[in-house]
Amino acid sequence: MWTSEHSWIGYRHAILWLTVMMGACGPEPAVDINPSAELVTSEDGKSVRLAVSMLEPPRGTVVVRAASSDPSEGSVSGPLRFDASNWETTQELVVTGQDDSEADGDAPYQVTVTAEREALGLQHRYVEVFSFVNVDDDAARFQGLGDLPGGDVASYATAVSAAGDVVVGWSRTAQGDEAFRWTSGSGITGLGGSESRANNLSPNGEVIVGSVAEASYEGGRAAATWSGGSLQVIAPYAPPGGPILFYPVDATVVLETGDLFGACIQKGAYLDRLICHIAPGDAFSTAGVGDVFAGDAAGHLVGTTYPSHHGGPPIGPRGYQSGLLTQLDYPTNTECVIPHSCAAEARAFSTDPTTIVGTARLPPAGQSTVTSSVLLNVAFVVTEGEGPVRLPDLAGGDEDGGAYAIDATGRVIGGFGANADGRRATLWVERAPRLLTDAIAAKGGKVPDHWILTEVRAMSPDGLTFVGNGTNPAGQPEAFVVVLPSAL
Repeated sequence: MWTSEHSWIGYRHAILWLTVMMGACGPEPAVDINPSAELVTSEDGKSVRLAVSMLEPPRGTVVVRAASSDPSEGSVSGPLRFDASNWETTQELVVTGQDDSEADGDAPYQVTVTAEREALGLQHRYVEVFSFVNVDDDAARFQGLGDLPGGDVASYATAVSAAGDVVVGWSRTAQGDEAFRWTSGSGITGLGGSESRANNLSPNGEVIVGSVAEASYEGGRAAATWSGGSLQVIAPYAPPGGPILFYPVDATVVLETGDLFGACIQKGAYLDRLICHIAPGDAFSTAGVGDVFAGDAAGHLVGTTYPSHHGGPPIGPRGYQSGLLTQLDYPTNTECVIPHSCAAEARAFSTDPTTIVGTARLPPAGQSTVTSSVLLNVAFVVTEGEGPVRLPDLAGGDEDGGAYAIDATGRVIGGFGANADGRRATLWVERAPRLLTDAIAAKGGKVPDHWILTEVRAMSPDGLTFVGNGTNPAGQPEAFVVVLPSAL
């Protein structure tokens, strides 16, 4: 587990075997103790189970007790009793994190488990010590996700589950890029697949979607899903008895219903990315030229459509609801008087979904493509009442902003902005920009020295977990996760 300054991992301490004699030696109880997870509790009540089992029938009764070195950080259950009638049944001791109201950091403590048996006037004892950490829930926590072994050191996060407990992305290995899944308990785990990348995951974190290299497909890539540790490559679509028409090249949205959305390439049309929908049972449809980036269980989707090779409407974000295409009409004609000069992507939306955020390429504020040939990255928000609105950039530096994430209420938006130091991970709270590092500090946390946070890529709906990318103290690209103790 982790804090703002240290990466803590609980571990099993040295094993101590003792026989306390009252007249003669005797064998210790044959006990096996196995933790259910990493030895980390938390002030929000997270617990760890210690499974206790006997390796052979005991002589008499064995009593197993646990003692905490600091009951204010971790409490223990028990005692357990084993005898000839129940020795084959595994029993559990439960270690539970205890709460306080202070931002006092993560606290180490020890749990000592003792198994005792008395027979013939002798007391036989087995002792094992476990070193725990109780994670403070009163301060913001920061964790670099590390990277997969082999190759250059680099990892990039793309999405987080609704509960904030699963992060996906991709990392570099000796064999090339590889999609990953990260949790606080298991750390970063490769998902397999040649040159694979994970783009998104279902709200419950169980299904991950992305793409893999596939030379035989149009464009050289294939859409892919990972579920239960298994990789599935999505085959090209061919109507019964007919030729292959579409090659899925990227999966970007997955619903808990099993529906997938992403991009396809029509056979022979290398420049077109078609918006694809693949329903359970391999039902397949397309909805124009472009990409989908986010969706929900109700069938709301947002993304981007692109003009045809022969011209067309201005590039802009679109909203999709129940399969119906609705243009959001942004960028506006007053800024982009030469339509094909500007571009925009709708990236995320609030739960209702009345608020949509994204990134546009637009002229500087107050100018148009008539008065300026320069296009800047601009974060924007769209609501039904307001229409499209630029989000203000950080103070100092050149204008450079973009939005990738939004909480359920639409109050907190995440992305990147720029100040005098360059591009930095940025939050907009009630439309006001602030550095993510400042938000962490305001909640009692601290980003380790020499980390640079460059973007917020995703956030949990409750606005407490933020996932993004930056550079670590060694100057290497590394994904990170931040958890706040309370809403901003």
